[in-house]
Amino acid sequence: MIITIDGPGGTGKSTTAQLLAKRLGYYHLNSGTLYRWITFNALQQHLNLNDSDVLLTLAKKLDYNNIDYNVLMEQNVSDNVAKIASIAAIRAEIVEIQRNYAKGKDIVVEGRDIGTVVFPDADYKFYFTASLEIRAKRRYAQMQKDGLEADYNSVLESISSRDRQDIEREHSPLRKAEDAIAIDTDNLTVEQGIDIILKEIQTLAI
Repeated sequence: MIITIDGPGGTGKSTTAQLLAKRLGYYHLNSGTLYRWITFNALQQHLNLNDSDVLLTLAKKLDYNNIDYNVLMEQNVSDNVAKIASIAAIRAEIVEIQRNYAKGKDIVVEGRDIGTVVFPDADYKFYFTASLEIRAKRRYAQMQKDGLEADYNSVLESISSRDRQDIEREHSPLRKAEDAIAIDTDNLTVEQGIDIILKEIQTLAI
C-alpha cells in the first residue's frame, strides 16, 4: 500500500508522515530530504547552481542511504533547494529512486509532487495546507530546537519564496492531486492529523 502526503513546507507533513508510518509499521520516505541532500552537497562543493549538467552528475553519484540529516535544514540549503528541485533531469532521477525504493513495500511517502507525479496511482492521497504565518512559526521553532541559527522574518520569506517557486515551476509543480483529500493543519496537532488520515483511510476502504 502507498499513502502519499503532499503540501508546502511547514504544514507538518514530514512529522505526520514519519509517525503515521511508525504507527502502521510502514516504511517512510521523505522526498524533500533527497533534494536537500543534493543541494547541501552542491553548496559544499561550490558547484554552479545554474549548471544543470554538473548538478545532475552530482545527483547520480550521491549516496542516499547515508544522508546527514543534521545539515538539511540549514538556511542556505532552504534558500537554494527550490532551484535544484526545479531541474527536470534531477526530478526525473529522484522520481526513479523513489519508485524503486517503494517497490513491494507498504510505505508513506511525502513531498510536493508525490500524489501527482511520483505515485499517481497511490492507494490513498492527502494534501496538507496551513497559513504562511503558522508554517513559518513551526519551521522557526524547529530550527531553534535543532540548534540552528534562525531569524523568523528570514524563515517567513524563505517559505514564501519556496511556495512561489514550487507552484510556478514548469516541471512537477506543487498542486493538489484531484483525488487527494485536503487537510488544513492550522489548528491540528500531529496526532490529530494522523487520526484524521486513519479515519479517512478506514472510510475509503469500506
